[in-house]
Amino acid sequence: SQTFASGAGGYERLRMGSESGWRSQQLVVGQGGGMFIADPSASVTLTSGVFRVEQGGLFRDDTGGTSHVGFSSTSSNASATISGNGSTWLTPNAVSVGASGSQNQLLVEFGGKLLADSATIGGSSGNNNRLTLNGLGASCFATNGLTVAGSQNQFLIQTGGVFLGSQIIASGSSALVSLAGTGAVANCSTQLVLSGSQSRLQVSSGANLFTSNGVLLNAFSGSTADISGEGSLWKLTGGLTISAPFFLSATNRVIVSSKASIVSPSLSLSSSTFGRAALAVQSGQLFVTNASGTANMTVNGPLDLNRGLLRADKVTASSASLSVINIRAGNAEWVACDLSAGIPLRIGDGTNLA
Repeated sequence: SQTFASGAGGYERLRMGSESGWRSQQLVVGQGGGMFIADPSASVTLTSGVFRVEQGGLFRDDTGGTSHVGFSSTSSNASATISGNGSTWLTPNAVSVGASGSQNQLLVEFGGKLLADSATIGGSSGNNNRLTLNGLGASCFATNGLTVAGSQNQFLIQTGGVFLGSQIIASGSSALVSLAGTGAVANCSTQLVLSGSQSRLQVSSGANLFTSNGVLLNAFSGSTADISGEGSLWKLTGGLTISAPFFLSATNRVIVSSKASIVSPSLSLSSSTFGRAALAVQSGQLFVTNASGTANMTVNGPLDLNRGLLRADKVTASSASLSVINIRAGNAEWVACDLSAGIPLRIGDGTNLA
């Protein structure tokens, strides 16, 4: 193995240029150390697949191509860690975790930073790969966003971790985007999209998600956004769109529960004759309001309130065959309501519907 650091007894900094190569069992860039890959023809080979940037070390990839965890698009069981204040993986291009491999993981923890143009977890054949942000100051900055592709790949933001980028897209089958714990934050300037089959968003235990827009549009077996736990928040500045899948009996669903909150100036729930778009408030809070009092909540699908609070400026429902509003328990408040003929508004006694 090799360590790049001040006083490490070896190299402090290494710049790899044209046709240069590095091979070792594992590689550590530590305090005062730096490794710079400056040419597309340079290569790094780690026989154990273990790479660490720690104690303020710097790894920089200026090759113009994608930085792969495991240093190969086909790597499997590779592990990369960025740990400690000031420790940084920097590239002006993309970072990929498991493009065509499996069981690869990139961990950013306790002040470590990943700075890239964009990031992708999984790929056309990559599965069971993971990017984790954990601990105070752990951060990922992806200017053009992050995509969870492939199959069963995960993006995990845990207590203290922060993501900042244009968007998060969960396009892979069974893709998971999870924010859990106080101080876990994702801030997307444009959107979060769940488009993969059985893709999931989980915001829990006081985590906060900020986006302009949120879209559930999976066309096949449905996707789920689950916002739960006191202090957990999904705040949107554009709007939340819940569309129906194409497959019969499949559902795209948003659930807000256990004192969590969703805040949006617009919400559209649109079931179809093929699949359903559903929204459930279960002891949570849903606010569809704006400063001018014109925020609209369109309910053309099943809406279920079972304790908690639903507050909207205006509720509109136009489909007699698809719109269903069930108020089992809790408080439903709106200033204006426009329900077309034949749309049921059912009010219960805390357990049963009327």
